[in-house]
Amino acid sequence: MGDKKQLKIKLSIAILISIIIIALICATIYFTFFYSRNTENNNQNQNSMDNSSTNSLENNSAYYEPTEEENAKADELANILRNDLPKMDGSTSTIPLEGGILAALFDISQEEAEMGVVHSTTYGSFDNLIEGNCDIIFSTPLSQTQYNTAKSNNIELEVVPIVYEGFVFVVNASNPVDTLTQQQLKDIYSGKITNWKEVGGNDAEIVAYQRNETSGSQNYMTAFMGDTELMEPVTDFIPSSMVGLMDAIATYDNAENAIGYSVYAYAADMYGNGNEIKFIKVDGVEPTKATMASKEYPLLNYNYAIYDKAKKGTTTVDELVEWILTYKGQVAMTNAGYIPIKNIKVEETTIELYTKKGTGAYKTIDYKLPATKYTVRFRDILQDNKIIGLKNESLQNTINQFIEDSYNKLSKKQQQFDNYLNLLNAQNPDYNLYENSSYIVNEPICINAECINGYLSVQVCLAYTYGVQKGVDYIYDGESAIFDLYTGEQLELSDLYYKDTDFISNINQYIKYYENHTPDLTPDRTFKRTFVGMPSEIDIYSLTKIGFTKYNPYFAEGEIFYLEQDYKDAINKIIYTERDMKDIWDESIEITKESNIFDFAGEYLQKTQDNIIYNINTIDTNNDSIDSKINSYIEEYIATNVNSEIVNNCMENSEYFSDNEEVDVMAYGYTYGNQFAQVNIYIKMGQYDEMFFDLKTGEPLDITNEEFMEQIGI
Repeated sequence: MGDKKQLKIKLSIAILISIIIIALICATIYFTFFYSRNTENNNQNQNSMDNSSTNSLENNSAYYEPTEEENAKADELANILRNDLPKMDGSTSTIPLEGGILAALFDISQEEAEMGVVHSTTYGSFDNLIEGNCDIIFSTPLSQTQYNTAKSNNIELEVVPIVYEGFVFVVNASNPVDTLTQQQLKDIYSGKITNWKEVGGNDAEIVAYQRNETSGSQNYMTAFMGDTELMEPVTDFIPSSMVGLMDAIATYDNAENAIGYSVYAYAADMYGNGNEIKFIKVDGVEPTKATMASKEYPLLNYNYAIYDKAKKGTTTVDELVEWILTYKGQVAMTNAGYIPIKNIKVEETTIELYTKKGTGAYKTIDYKLPATKYTVRFRDILQDNKIIGLKNESLQNTINQFIEDSYNKLSKKQQQFDNYLNLLNAQNPDYNLYENSSYIVNEPICINAECINGYLSVQVCLAYTYGVQKGVDYIYDGESAIFDLYTGEQLELSDLYYKDTDFISNINQYIKYYENHTPDLTPDRTFKRTFVGMPSEIDIYSLTKIGFTKYNPYFAEGEIFYLEQDYKDAINKIIYTERDMKDIWDESIEITKESNIFDFAGEYLQKTQDNIIYNINTIDTNNDSIDSKINSYIEEYIATNVNSEIVNNCMENSEYFSDNEEVDVMAYGYTYGNQFAQVNIYIKMGQYDEMFFDLKTGEPLDITNEEFMEQIGI
C-alpha cells in the first residue's frame, strides 16, 4: 500500500515537472517571437525619428488613426458646439486657430471663418476672461502675474494644451551663424556671450532684442531661460509688436548683428518667402513644421485653451476643448496652420506672393514726372451710386454695371458685416469704437471714386471706422476696378505702371515701414503674422491706394495704405502723364489742375543742440549726386540761419514758449513731380522759411512761392 502511494506521488511530481518544462518551452518560443517583433518595431520607430522629417511624415502607417467610436464622439461634440458655441477670445496670433474651429464646425473656408473672428491680444483677452467678457481664450503660456491675477479674483483656471507652437530664434539673413545650441542661446540672453565671434560669427557685438513684458513670446522666452537669469535688454529699443522685432532684425541699423525670437507660426511666411531673415537651427535642427511634428526640433511649447473652471457647468467650454483634442479637431488645427499634438500629417505652406512687373507703356528716356496733374472731385462725378458726366455713355454704363454688381454682391454680406461690428464692440466693452464708415458716401456699402489725368478707379466696399476722431477706416470686404477713360479699357493693377518696372517691391517696402508706424490717435495695427509682401491676389486697389479686406493673411483688420504721396511709387506710374480730360467729361464736371506733390522718400536726421531739437527730412530721389547736393545745402542753411540765437529771437515774444522748454525745428520737404523740390522750415510749428530746388541740377531757385506756382501753371 505504501509503495503504491509513493508511486502515485512520484508520478504526480513527474507530470508536474513535465507541465512546467512544456510551459517554459512555450514561453521561450513566445518570448523569442514577441521580442523579435517588438525589437523590429522599435527599430523601425527609431529609424523613422532618425530619418529626415519628410520621410517620416510620408510613412502613413505612423500617422494617428481614430477609432469609429472617437469619430462618433467628435461628431456628437460638434453638433453640441454648433448649437451652443462658447464665446472665444485670444492673442492675435491665434485668430487662425479660432478660424480653424469655425471652418470645421460650420463647413466654411478658413478665410471666411477668420472674417468673423476678433481677438483682444494676449493680455487683453486674459483680462476679458477674468472680467467674464468671454468664456475661453487661446493663448501662449500665462505669466506668473496672470496666475496671481486670477487667484486674486477667486478664479481657478483650467489650462489645457491643444496645439504645439515652435519657439524660434531669428537673425538677419547676412549673419554667417546658422546654428546655436540651447546653452549658447541662454548664454547670449544672460549676457555671458556678447560677441558673435564667440559662436563662430563675425567680430561684432551681439544686439539681442527682447519683447515687452506683456507679449506672449516674452512668456515663452522666460520659460526657455528657466533658472538662467534673463539680462536687461542691450538696446533701448524694445519692440512693442512682433512686426517691430522682425523689422529690427531685417532692416534697421546694425540689423546684421541682431538676434530676436518669435513663435514659428507668426514668422514662418517671412522666413519662407523673404531673404531678410533666417531661423537659427537649435542643436543642429532647423525649425520647420515637419521637424516640429516629428518632435525633432527641441524648442516646442504649447498654445493653450484657458478657461474658468466654474464655466464648466454653464457653458460648453469642456466640449470645445474635448472636440479640439479629437482627431477631427486636430485636423482642423493642422488645416489652420498649427502643429497638432497628435501625429497627423502636416505640410509646410507659405503665402504666394505677387511678383508681376509693370505691364503699362514703356517709359521714355526723357520721361518727366510732371509737377502738375488734372483731377475731378469724386463727389461731383458720383451721384446715387452711379458715375455721371462721362461723354462716353457706353463706358459710363459699363462702369455703373460694375458698381451695381458689386453692390448686390456685398449686400448679401450685410448681416455678416453687422454681426462683425457688434463683435468688435463687444470685445471693447468700455467704448463704442467701431461703426460704419461715414466719410465715404452711401454708408455702410461705400462707393468711392478717384480720377487723375483720365484714369478712373472705383471701389465698392463694406467699410468701418475706428471711432476716435474717425481716425482710421477699414475694409471688411470690397471690389475694385480701374478704367482708362481715353481708351475705355479696364486695367489691372500692373497696367498702372510702366513696362517691366518692379513696382511691387516699392509697395512692399512702403507697407513694411508704415505697418508699424501708426498715428497716436488710432489703434495699433494688430497682426496674425508678419507682412512679407503683397499676396498674389490683390484685395483692394485704386489709383493711389492699396490694401486688404478682412480676408487678408496678415492684418487683424482690413487695412488700407495710401500711396498717393509716395515718390518711389509715383515715379513708375503711367497715371501721372498729363491729360487735360476736356474731351472726357461734359461741361457740368469741373476739371482742376493741381500740384503733383510727393513726399521725400528719405529719413529724418535728428540732433539736439542748445535745447533745440532739429529734425531734417533728407531727400532720396534715387539720384545720389543731386540728393547729396540738396541735403548738404539744407544742413548748411539750418546751421547758419536757424541756430539757437535765431530760434530764441523768434520765440522770445511767443506766449507758447517758456525758457526751459525744448523747441522743435523741422525741415520738411516734398517734390513736385521729379522736376522740383520744396523744403519748408518750421520753428515750433510756425513756418520760418521755404526754399525751392531744381531736381535736374540740385541748385536752389531764387523764387517766391507765388512765382513758383505761376511757373508751374497753378
